[in-house]
Amino acid sequence: MLVEVNGRTYMVGPDARYELAAHELGRNLTEQYHQSDIYHAVMRAALAFMGEPRIDVLVLGLPMDRFDTPAAVESLSNHYQGQVELGLDKRVTIERVIVHPQPFGGYLGLGRHLDAINETIKNYPQSGLEPLKNPLEILNLHVLIVDSGAYTLDWLMMGPSGPIRSASAAANNAGRHRVVRKLYDDVSAKLGRKPPISFMLDIDEAERTGKPVRLGGRLFDFKEPHYQAIIEEAVEDSVQQMFEHLGSQIDRADLIAVVGGETSHVAKVIARAYPDIPMFVVPNNSAIPSIYTNLAGFQDYAESVAAEQQ
Repeated sequence: MLVEVNGRTYMVGPDARYELAAHELGRNLTEQYHQSDIYHAVMRAALAFMGEPRIDVLVLGLPMDRFDTPAAVESLSNHYQGQVELGLDKRVTIERVIVHPQPFGGYLGLGRHLDAINETIKNYPQSGLEPLKNPLEILNLHVLIVDSGAYTLDWLMMGPSGPIRSASAAANNAGRHRVVRKLYDDVSAKLGRKPPISFMLDIDEAERTGKPVRLGGRLFDFKEPHYQAIIEEAVEDSVQQMFEHLGSQIDRADLIAVVGGETSHVAKVIARAYPDIPMFVVPNNSAIPSIYTNLAGFQDYAESVAAEQQ
């Protein structure tokens, strides 16, 4: 799909990777990603793909550290409030924009996994937690949401009275891209040369889906122990940053919920350090895969807000 941002035309979509130059990744993985033309190109392509001329409520997420910057929240909200030109003679009118921390979407989406959460609770009898009767009972718990994004690892502690800001933050260059970069470097060493940076997208997909990928005439299976060790080392570095920030605050958690793109490896690191805290991991093979947990939660929230406005 083609969209225009600041006078430039961007190709957006799964097949766009094949048009990238050797040095291009197609993403702007920095702390200012939400302000980049590439971010707005992806956003506008998503809005154009939806094909809706009018949206009542649009909920957007920012990494925890960016959400703590009021100017960033205001800028993103203002960018999509009102009529948004999508380019190529397409536009959409957005009546209301709400911006929340990205992991808050994961928290909002936990109600969809109530049965699985209750199965998790059964495995931690020492916690004294009783099975939850309905999604609203999640609000009575201290829940630590750990969200492994593309560039950041975000964590949000939610309590019965709302977010605990001192126990919530983000680590930059600590998300899924850190893992993919490590795998790319290892693949490059085995090939004896650096393949195009855009191949990192293929590595990302292969590792996430568990399917081998062919690069430079060789087949790479990232399920092999050698690659699993690389992944776990990269993830451990990121999670340790979270532990250092949380300190003893993590002991307040009744439940840890891991969402995002690197759930199983993040969960392993946390479980080794805190084996007694019940931990629910949103699987990638569920009806709503873990990488879409935030999206699903924000969708539920937007529909609820829209219904209240009627």
